[in-house]
Amino acid sequence: MYVYDDYDQRIIEDRVKQFRDQTRRYLAGELSEEEFRPLRLQNGLYIQRFAPMLRVAVPYGQLTSRQMRMMARIARDYDKGYAHISTRQNVQFNWPAVEDIPDILAELATVQMHAIQTSGNCLRNVTTDQFAGVAADELIDPRPWCEIVRQWTTFHPEFAYLPRKFKIAVNGSTSDRAAIEVHDIGLEPVHNAAGELGFRVLVGGGLGRTPVVGAFINEFLPWQDLLSYLDAILRVYNRYGRRDNKYKARIKILVKALTPEVFAQKVDAEMEHLRGGQTTLTEAEVHRVAKHFVDPDYKALENQAAALAELDQQHPGFARWRVRNTLAHKKPGYVAVTLSLKPTGVAPGDITDKQLDAVADLAERYSFAQLRTSHEQNIILDDLDYLFDIGELDLNISGCMNACGHHHVGHIGILGVDKKGEEFYQVSLGGSASRDASLGKILGPSFAQEAMPDVIEKLIDVYIEQRTEDERFIDTYQRIGIDLFKERVYAANH
Repeated sequence: MYVYDDYDQRIIEDRVKQFRDQTRRYLAGELSEEEFRPLRLQNGLYIQRFAPMLRVAVPYGQLTSRQMRMMARIARDYDKGYAHISTRQNVQFNWPAVEDIPDILAELATVQMHAIQTSGNCLRNVTTDQFAGVAADELIDPRPWCEIVRQWTTFHPEFAYLPRKFKIAVNGSTSDRAAIEVHDIGLEPVHNAAGELGFRVLVGGGLGRTPVVGAFINEFLPWQDLLSYLDAILRVYNRYGRRDNKYKARIKILVKALTPEVFAQKVDAEMEHLRGGQTTLTEAEVHRVAKHFVDPDYKALENQAAALAELDQQHPGFARWRVRNTLAHKKPGYVAVTLSLKPTGVAPGDITDKQLDAVADLAERYSFAQLRTSHEQNIILDDLDYLFDIGELDLNISGCMNACGHHHVGHIGILGVDKKGEEFYQVSLGGSASRDASLGKILGPSFAQEAMPDVIEKLIDVYIEQRTEDERFIDTYQRIGIDLFKERVYAANH
């Protein structure tokens, strides 16, 4: 993974010193709340309803065991003993004291971490497939390209005050596990007829209050022009994006208003001034970054299929776990293992300080001291036999209108809403964040909290009854439509 050089380290340490002084002046009453707000947002600090929240950057989801142990220490010493993994692969601390934030940032800097540009109207964390670099279906390793974009975006003076926050995702595999079609910009590698590498470029995707699947505006962008083209997109957005209404300020609104074709024309016009300029990438620059992403010292392992088949036979629970929680690895004898942060009764994504330390132990013992965070939010069903029979099913739950849990792209999406102080839940069906992404369609009126287990059971029953062999929930839904699901659920609950 990428390792800071002396220049990187000095930038982060200088930023900590700056924010320490800014925080001191704020606490002393020398800076007003309004003056302090942009300063704290630039350093990942939110002031929420009940307590501050600090969001720590985890570039493209990559962590070392040393960094994980630092997360555990901060959770223990400055928070309430836990952290939270966000849907942008970052780490959040939900209960730190404002006066402790400079100390937390100083400790983060010792393990090459920071909270810069994790909030505010700027270019946010670049995300990718959590299995980048190890997946068997990978076309290119997207991590060097994510790092190139990260270095370009960090402290970029022109894009520090955009109309709204801005998110970029890069996919490197045949499967889209990075959900690029619901990002402000999505990048996907392609090769032309001559075998040259380029990128398909998508703009205008996003979730939140107005979910939109983006549009591909460039089918082959030469890799040398990657940063120039991103620059052109951001310039068009900065120039034409609305600033009078924050709900209409995202690039997805602009792309829809102009049409993808007109937006692409404006980007092409900007490229006339940028092509061949200082943002043009060279082989030397790509190599400089890529050399940080070399394979660990893999062992030459024999095929484990027979041994695993025997274990599966002896331990059915292990067999079910292995099917649901491991992914084929590019190296024989290895797999990528997913550790779920979705136990029953705990907020999805929460992890305690002890668990953070335990994960670091596992990474050092089994994973070359490397691990990744995922953007996915899912659910654990108690009946494992039933779960195995159901197969692949994305059930995404959000508790806010900003779609923090990505409910719009869940096969089953659930949005919590308040009705006169009581909890109700709006259900949507048919969403998907993978290739050919789609947005869920609202089933109908919302349901009371106590009705939700029965609602989910009825939806799954329809799927089990109607599916054909090898169909996933999303496949069955796309084939039969929403009417039968709606009929069964509302007949049972009204």
